[in-house]
Amino acid sequence: MTINLSRQDAKEYGLYVKSMTDAWEALKGEGRISESKVIDGLFTSRGYSSDRVGLRRILGEVDLGYVLPQIKIRPEWKDLGLLDNNGRLLLAGRYVVPIRDFMGGIIALVGWWDDTRKYITCGSEKWFSKSNCMFGMEQAKDGWQDGGLYICEGIFDTLAMRGCGLRAVGCMGIDMTPVKRAMVDVLSGGSRILAIPDQDRAGNKVVWSDQWGIEGYGGYLRWDRNIFGKDIDDLVNNLGEEMSRNMLRGALAERRTVVRLMVS
Repeated sequence: MTINLSRQDAKEYGLYVKSMTDAWEALKGEGRISESKVIDGLFTSRGYSSDRVGLRRILGEVDLGYVLPQIKIRPEWKDLGLLDNNGRLLLAGRYVVPIRDFMGGIIALVGWWDDTRKYITCGSEKWFSKSNCMFGMEQAKDGWQDGGLYICEGIFDTLAMRGCGLRAVGCMGIDMTPVKRAMVDVLSGGSRILAIPDQDRAGNKVVWSDQWGIEGYGGYLRWDRNIFGKDIDDLVNNLGEEMSRNMLRGALAERRTVVRLMVS
């Protein structure tokens, strides 16, 4: 995959990344809430088990923050895609995780409120598109690993996997575009891939139609959602990080297109 940028575009992109980084520091800094309290709040809001120590570590590493509703708005945030048409801050009152490029620069911010008002993703239309990005791309700068690559749908699904000590990226939705699929090849480094779409109708369609292009490169993981939950975040919360890690490593090693998690 080759990306060609003019010198002017490269300069503008660099300024954009710096502006997003500055905005994020302001958004979380003005909240004056400690990292531990933010993580505690998220754990409570999402019903996480208190023993998910790996997830706690990853949430700190990815720079989770919380944006207070009463934060003072800066006009320059409009050009970054952080304000709506009425000038209101889209991320107010949300837990927020930065989305980063391959080198770790912030290119967008994704905020979660609750299960009824889930995600909102903010970034410049010129420099960010969910159809052209994977969540967790910054892991590429750490070099290749031989432990395989796991692909999930959502932000917290991906963080749950990484909390288990596994290399994972998020599709940020169900659609796998050609650009995203090329990124998967880059991020996998040629190692085996285990894809884990949600356990629902859309996820089943991905598996049976191989919409993520996994066949020949790895397999898909499926399970009974009535036992383990709708997505991999639910599964890890139910099984615990150690048991989930062992199960997922075993599933990755299976030489089948569809790997089923069975209850013994």
